[in-house]
Amino acid sequence: MVVLILIKSLIFYGYTAELARASILLGTLAWMSFLMLLFWIVFRGKFFLLYCIISCILFVDFIYFQYFGFLPSVKELIHVGHVGAVRESIMYVLNPISFIFIVDLIPTGLYLRKKTLRASEGTVRKPGYPDTLVTIILLISLLIPFSSEALQPYFVFNRYGVFAYHMFDLVRAIPGVDRGIEVDERVSYEGYINKMADKGKYFSVAKDRNVIMIQLESFQDFLVGFEYNGQEVTPNINKIVSRDSIYFEEIYQQIGAGNTSDCEFVVLNSMHALGEVSVYQTRESNSFYALPSLMKSKGYHTVAFHGNNGWFWNRENIYPSLGFSDFVSLEDMESDEIIGFGLSDSSLFRQTLEHLGLLAEPFFAFIVTLTSHNPYDMPEELRGLNLLPE
Repeated sequence: MVVLILIKSLIFYGYTAELARASILLGTLAWMSFLMLLFWIVFRGKFFLLYCIISCILFVDFIYFQYFGFLPSVKELIHVGHVGAVRESIMYVLNPISFIFIVDLIPTGLYLRKKTLRASEGTVRKPGYPDTLVTIILLISLLIPFSSEALQPYFVFNRYGVFAYHMFDLVRAIPGVDRGIEVDERVSYEGYINKMADKGKYFSVAKDRNVIMIQLESFQDFLVGFEYNGQEVTPNINKIVSRDSIYFEEIYQQIGAGNTSDCEFVVLNSMHALGEVSVYQTRESNSFYALPSLMKSKGYHTVAFHGNNGWFWNRENIYPSLGFSDFVSLEDMESDEIIGFGLSDSSLFRQTLEHLGLLAEPFFAFIVTLTSHNPYDMPEELRGLNLLPE
């Protein structure tokens, strides 16, 4: 099984690690040795159980990496409830290679069971105090590199391997261990609020006007003005950009584990997200210096619209902390046209306009779309582009 674990690990690194390092192989072997000693002592040598656990971890890690581009953290167990909602997206990015990590579990288990029955008459040495001592010393030795406060999880993975990454992640999840970067809150607040840049020429250009902010799902700059076989891909956006608009084309995504929710947070707060966990899931009770709060302080009615369930990304709980007076989610709308895992953009915009017509002015409306989210399963009757034969 050691050979099989090593082979699976090498396949995993071939698709995920930045560089082929000898330290990754050595780190994998070292942590594998520790885990086998641990299972020998605690579980009396039930190594197949360890093999199943490692195989499943590699399977989940591989799928997660294909979807997000980085490895999962134990802190993200709070997101498990989202799996069912995004299963179609997961299937869209699922690589057949991922099944290499689990396809052999049943045949390997059957083979080992027969082998164990034949060898059951033999005598197996039980672990003793020296074995426990060696295991503890090995664990301490392996944890020493984690003592650096500057060490980052992905560096650990690319330097020491996937087992070291998960152990490092577990250690950092212990309350009080990962204190983060200590910041002088007074200096940070004063620097952010009281020392802003001078007012630009567009300052207060929308004063007393209704403001509608639309966040397009998975949209990038290259699609603006893009044509396919002589057909505009985004004709309406092209019109908006070309007419009396202020267009910033050098904006780069700054998201982490929160994905869309991180994008919302960055845009509404002009702050970076947490990276390893979603702000929306973990900081719902915080007080934020957010755009909706500022708009509310200026007499605006603030409302958010999204064509998914209110519990998704914990929006229903954190939006009030951001300053939204109302949140209109899928539960509050007519589910007349569902595409992917939410309301179609067409239906969302139509129903949003109906809601906005009932609001007192001025208002600030934040709309988050969904249709451009993978797996891009657009109904045939809604496809407007004439595609060339494949």
